[in-house]
Amino acid sequence: MKLRMSLQTRFMVWAIVLITVLLVSILLVIEQREVKAIFEEQKEKGVLIAKNIAYLNLPAFIQWDEEGVRENIEEQIDENLIYVVLYGRYNNFFVGTSFIEDYKEIYLYSDLGWEVDKKSYLFERKKFEDKKSAQILRILEIEVPIFVRGSPRRWGSIKIGLSLEEMRAEILKTRLMLIFIG
Repeated sequence: MKLRMSLQTRFMVWAIVLITVLLVSILLVIEQREVKAIFEEQKEKGVLIAKNIAYLNLPAFIQWDEEGVRENIEEQIDENLIYVVLYGRYNNFFVGTSFIEDYKEIYLYSDLGWEVDKKSYLFERKKFEDKKSAQILRILEIEVPIFVRGSPRRWGSIKIGLSLEEMRAEILKTRLMLIFIG
């Protein structure tokens, strides 16, 4: 036996399907924009943190005071700032936090090129396993140049590793809110 729907019922079904598809499409676009905005915010926050740490350590960095810089950057480490590494003018390793010493692929060299300006920075998402806790770490690595006032050339660079857990929690919260709205 064939089920026959009236014209009005078919119209209602297609209207509901169309509205549902439209709503889902709008929510997906909003979600993508929000994720991008959250990532950009995290990137900008990382650049500011790196520049702030570089500025705080500039006098000791200029005098090549490794111990002073190491003590200062170790104090900055928390659950969001995983590691800090400073490099000299020729991209050679200067000093880094104790956590990063086990990861030579991260701290041995600077990724920043020779021709940079004060607004330059590099970023990269990384995922690696913490050798001490066997926990998977998701990191946003940001590297910015260090300039001394009055000098056109960079004096070094600083690389930081920010945890992406805060960003992932914010994205999850946004997605749940959009699902609740939808």
